[in-house]
Amino acid sequence: MSFQPSNVMLYWRGIDDEAVYQSLGFGLGYALPQATTSTRPAVTQLANYTEIMVCRGPADADGMYWSINKDFTATAGQAGWGDGPGATSWTPSITPWKQGAALAWIGVGNDNRIWTSNYGMGGNPWSAQALAALTQHNNEPITTASSPAIASDPDGNILMVWRGPGDDDGLYSATSTDGRNFTNFTPVPNSASSIEPTLVYFANGFVLAFKGGQDTGIYSIVKPDITTAWNSASFSSCGSKGTSHGPCLIAADEMLVMAWKGIPGDNNLYYATNATGSPYSWSNQSVIQNSGSSVGPAGFYYRTAPPVL
Repeated sequence: MSFQPSNVMLYWRGIDDEAVYQSLGFGLGYALPQATTSTRPAVTQLANYTEIMVCRGPADADGMYWSINKDFTATAGQAGWGDGPGATSWTPSITPWKQGAALAWIGVGNDNRIWTSNYGMGGNPWSAQALAALTQHNNEPITTASSPAIASDPDGNILMVWRGPGDDDGLYSATSTDGRNFTNFTPVPNSASSIEPTLVYFANGFVLAFKGGQDTGIYSIVKPDITTAWNSASFSSCGSKGTSHGPCLIAADEMLVMAWKGIPGDNNLYYATNATGSPYSWSNQSVIQNSGSSVGPAGFYYRTAPPVL
């Protein structure tokens, strides 16, 4: 299936408002009725072609809400402590996983631990929340100063990347088969970021992109597969592109799409494409019409369900 720009779905929080906006095919953005968030939403499409969105509540509401409504015009439910994903000070990260999805997020306030849950794996929509732990470090909880990024491969392996806690702006990664117990902990070479990274499975490997630690540049690096080390030779700046926040990556068949908010003082949203997955093969940036966000976008590539034969 060839790349169809009209199938790229982008979502973002407004500049001075908490409405969730949508753009189809990089076209005009418009607000979704009833959908609000105080941060970047997390969106993806599942294996059964169901779209799902998870976002932190509006204003000072730390609870997370989720929806599988076609246009996310209303939350289908509220995720609460005890029986699903609970609350966060920032942005959750979601990825298709097996027949459902895996979710990861940082805790509330002084809780800098990473929490996880999965969707669609049992009788309840969401599994009980659990701390992400490093099995090779005596099940020590993973901590971070920002939101983690997660992605999965077709075999059900999950890769998670996160910024260090406190003043540690290095990026780290680990793998999991159940979404909560992580191993193969390793620093991402050459990396530093002031905010959360973005991660996607593309072209049989993983591509990571992130804002710089002390600058507004956007950088990228490739992990060829779940077992192979990060390809330090592939580390590269994504051209002259810059942001004040974390970018997002979207796998769109044979095309990789990146979208991001502009540098400080520039609330426009931009996008570029990459047909190879190489960190240094991005197209020139284009502005997304009628767009603007204080935190940056999220998105997925819509794939039409196969016909019923």
